[in-house]
Amino acid sequence: MTPCQRDKDIFEFVDDALSPSQKKDFKAHLAHCKECAQLLDRLRRQKLWLKKLSSLHTSDTFFLLLMERIRRERLGKKMGWIERSVPLPRFVPVVAFTLLVLVCTGIFLWMDREKAISLNAPSIFPSVHSSFKHEKVQYVLDELPRPRQKVQDQESLQPLPQDSLLQENALSELKSHLRPVSF
Repeated sequence: MTPCQRDKDIFEFVDDALSPSQKKDFKAHLAHCKECAQLLDRLRRQKLWLKKLSSLHTSDTFFLLLMERIRRERLGKKMGWIERSVPLPRFVPVVAFTLLVLVCTGIFLWMDREKAISLNAPSIFPSVHSSFKHEKVQYVLDELPRPRQKVQDQESLQPLPQDSLLQENALSELKSHLRPVSF
């Protein structure tokens, strides 16, 4: 670089990109700065030399030969795993995800069906079980009062424990609230 830091002006002067006032200022600068004058002279000679060069013309088959050579060079190289993989269209991952969701949903629905009450399951009402043996039977649980609302005896007014419905003596009370319904 020149000490005066006017390199940009030199290139714009050679390309005739300076305004008339900038040209006048730069010519005044060239009269005082020998380094910029030498650089300008070198750039002008290079520009003339480049204009004298003839442009290269290629044959019509040059591009085809070049592409064939590039292809052969690529075949010689060992390709990476990313280059070897077949590019997938954009919709393939979407279809795969959709199929996965459908299969998972089917599995969960099938598992829930297996957990359903079997028609041959023993009933807590033996007479009902025999009368509805070949029909679909469902049991409807009438609304039970909450355990906190029940009282053991009217005088003490103390609520039953939370798990009173799970106790042995509460099973008979639960049976009275179940009623079979056939559809």
